Amino acid sequence: MKKIIRLVITGGIIGSFIGFNIAIFCSLFFKTAYFVPSSLYFVLGHSPFAVLISELLWILIGVVFAAANRVFSIEKWSITRQTITHFLITYILFTPIAVACGWFPLNFHYLFWFTVEFIAIYIIIWFGCMIKTKYKINKLNETLKQNK
Repeated sequence: MKKIIRLVITGGIIGSFIGFNIAIFCSLFFKTAYFVPSSLYFVLGHSPFAVLISELLWILIGVVFAAANRVFSIEKWSITRQTITHFLITYILFTPIAVACGWFPLNFHYLFWFTVEFIAIYIIIWFGCMIKTKYKINKLNETLKQNK
């Protein structure tokens, strides 16, 4: 139970931090006259309620990705099975949150392009993580060879 609580808190804090900073960046980048906590379609009259709902959605996104990462700690699974399971969990749980955030309307055209973007970003992040992991493994192997 402690692990689940820690996972929810950690994921929520990270999701909130990333979401808030993206919102600040987008508000500055698009030179809005006011802070836009989520998509322009989602902002409800610039109210604190919009910020609260955005915050809860950011927290939920963080929890989804933190929980999905637990798949990679299942040692008896192959990396392929872990990756496919992680992809499916994140895609299935993240997509409705993205719709709730107002990032795209729920129709086939937008869902198709969201899926293409999600897959592309997932592959880029996956390759980055694999390169980082291979680097760590090589570094560890060098250290082990030197200690023999």
